[in-house]
Amino acid sequence: MLLVRAGRKLALSLGLILGYPIFMAKSIRDIPKKKRGRPSTGGRGAGVMVRLDPEQLSSLDTWIEKQESGPSRPEAIRRLVDQALKKAR
Repeated sequence: MLLVRAGRKLALSLGLILGYPIFMAKSIRDIPKKKRGRPSTGGRGAGVMVRLDPEQLSSLDTWIEKQESGPSRPEAIRRLVDQALKKAR
């Protein structure tokens, strides 16, 4: 096969042309395919939806303010549930 480049003919061997896809396929196989959809949240536990009345929510926020670490609302709910379950034993 002959290619023209800048007015000159350039001869490429047939093996080079036919072997190119094989060499490229080896390097591309190592790239992992991207997963579709929403990324994993990383948690293995079951998600639980909790609705709180405004009074309960303000009490929760007050409890959070009293804590030294200032946990998020979900973390505060987890801690309070853990405390209640430990007292129930």
